[in-house]
Amino acid sequence: MKRPVILSAFCNVVSYGALGLLAVGMACTWHHPVKFWVLAAVMLVVLACGMWWGPVSVSADETALSVRRVCGRRTVLPYADIESIVPFAPTMASIRVCASGGFMGYWGWFREYGADVYFGYYGRSSDCFLVTLRSGRRYVIGCSDSPAIVQAVQAHLKR
Repeated sequence: MKRPVILSAFCNVVSYGALGLLAVGMACTWHHPVKFWVLAAVMLVVLACGMWWGPVSVSADETALSVRRVCGRRTVLPYADIESIVPFAPTMASIRVCASGGFMGYWGWFREYGADVYFGYYGRSSDCFLVTLRSGRRYVIGCSDSPAIVQAVQAHLKR
């Protein structure tokens, strides 16, 4: 079972807005090489981070729950390592410890009352669930039709 991560309108505005502002800044500084290359480096780093960590889809197969990112390796959470999975809705009170607040989704380390510190991979807060591993690590993952993913994983955990 595979479901796409759908970005909220806010994420789309932040993503396109940030890239647009950097592109406009680069165009305006074309004749100032130092400023131009600084903005180009910033744009490259921002894009690389978004491409490396930005979630694209979530899948649940026979052995593990996986988060596919734009580039890089998938994040794989084997069912043997999962202690619990429950629906969860991150609030606006969550604190970004080291995270993206909407650029290509929400990804990174967050701190929230009731969930302590967790790593997030989601596009809309209404589509999320909390995965707690036996090691104590927590992940907040979101995708379309997240209740179906939660049910599928819970069915594997009961075995």
